[in-house]
Amino acid sequence: MGQLISTTPVDQSEVRFDLQDLPPELALTILSYLNPTDLYLASGVWWDLASNETLWRGLCRNYWPFCSAYENWHEKPDFSFRILFLRLDEARLTFNSDAFEGMRYLHENKLLKDDVQHIALYFHVTPGLNPDQKRRYLEAKQEPWESEGQLKWANAQLHLEILDALMSLKNFGGKFLPNALRDLCAELLSPMEISQNFIPYLLERFSVQFVHCNGNLGFRPGYASRGEDVVYVLCISLLMLSKDFASPQIKNKMSKREFIRNTRQAVPSASIDLLGQLYDNVYVEGDIGTWVIVKSNPSVSPPIQRRITDVRSTPRPYRIIAS
Repeated sequence: MGQLISTTPVDQSEVRFDLQDLPPELALTILSYLNPTDLYLASGVWWDLASNETLWRGLCRNYWPFCSAYENWHEKPDFSFRILFLRLDEARLTFNSDAFEGMRYLHENKLLKDDVQHIALYFHVTPGLNPDQKRRYLEAKQEPWESEGQLKWANAQLHLEILDALMSLKNFGGKFLPNALRDLCAELLSPMEISQNFIPYLLERFSVQFVHCNGNLGFRPGYASRGEDVVYVLCISLLMLSKDFASPQIKNKMSKREFIRNTRQAVPSASIDLLGQLYDNVYVEGDIGTWVIVKSNPSVSPPIQRRITDVRSTPRPYRIIAS
């Protein structure tokens, strides 16, 4: 007869293993699933493994798609992707507190060249940048900032060139105009205190890029207006309609018929169907502008500034509005 083999249960709480005991390739594969915070904490236990440059190089590329330091890192024998990641993270935190201080940090640590295309690409692909600070930097006000103990002033023309380069990187192909404009407003918020020239210039550059990305806009033939001019006027109309819907002070909201009539007077090449679709998008999908000015009391000065999402956070229920 066969013999029964008795086994002693193993206490799972006593089963431990150390990454150092594993083959290096397997240990690095396990660590590659960690996010930057966990990997940095793991370096306190497994320094040799968690400080591996291959791991940090991959994290840099994933979390920071572009920085000028990627171009010449191989020329520096003591270069560290782990340190680069920490400096890029510090740069983002500094930028979100003050845009000009953040750019100074990037330039002084040679993370980003003081170049129009490099700065525009950094703004375009870097996640987590504060939209207000991006707008403040691109707005190109003559704001002082200190660098190497000297007081310097923002170059307004240079910042407009950066805005031009940033807009040329955006792809609005196949997007409905209100949705593309909504994305733009989400990226570059428009607070109450804003340069009078910034919004018109921003919409002008947006209109040019939108026409460039969309060959056939469906405007009626026989009119001399350029596509960029038509899109610009439509953007103004959409922002006005959005503010009309969002402001609680306006009791009689603009009807679809009024929107079509008023807009066609300025843009006769836009068809009734197109204007109706623009109106429906704002009505159903939600407001385009991100900020409104609300006065809780006529005696209050200055007006209270609130987010549109605080005024109305959910889209309106769809209903057909006769034109």
